[in-house]
Amino acid sequence: MEESIIIQHKTEYLDHTCYEVAITDARETSVHEVRIDDADYVRLGGRYKTKDDFLLRVMYFILQREDHRDMHLNFNISEIAIYFPDFEDVIQNVIAPKEARR
Repeated sequence: MEESIIIQHKTEYLDHTCYEVAITDARETSVHEVRIDDADYVRLGGRYKTKDDFLLRVMYFILQREDHRDMHLNFNISEIAIYFPDFEDVIQNVIAPKEARR
């Protein structure tokens, strides 16, 4: 099943950005609050043009591994490796899908 990922809102703070992300499939929409600390973006997402691009790639990474209805509704990207140990290696090395590039 193909999902649509839409950044509905973002708020930038001094050292992090908070996003409200909607993921929709044929049946329903889930909304997630995602935090990206600037230090994590520099460490993990430096090859992406923007933090938004990085966020989209992170969401695609998770969706390849679980249904959006099973995702936490509120999380910091620094927590993803707890559930998916390959996260940091994959997110730094895999070419971003076309949808995550702008």
